[in-house]
Amino acid sequence: MSLWGIETVFGKHKGKVDIISALATLSYDKRRSKYFSGELITLLKLIDKKIVRLSYLKGSWAGAHGNFQFM
Repeated sequence: MSLWGIETVFGKHKGKVDIISALATLSYDKRRSKYFSGELITLLKLIDKKIVRLSYLKGSWAGAHGNFQFM
């Protein structure tokens, strides 16, 4: 409960940034390129398989999304 409250004000704020754009941009950062590139590819596969809807993919500039802002 505390994570949910701290990160999103109990679901009120989930972010406004397009997650695909955030992950694509972050994948160019040499420090964590491998991690963010993998996250981007995984997300694109989930979209392709219709497991995740594109309309749900809003989050933080750092690629976190959802109620708990997990990556």
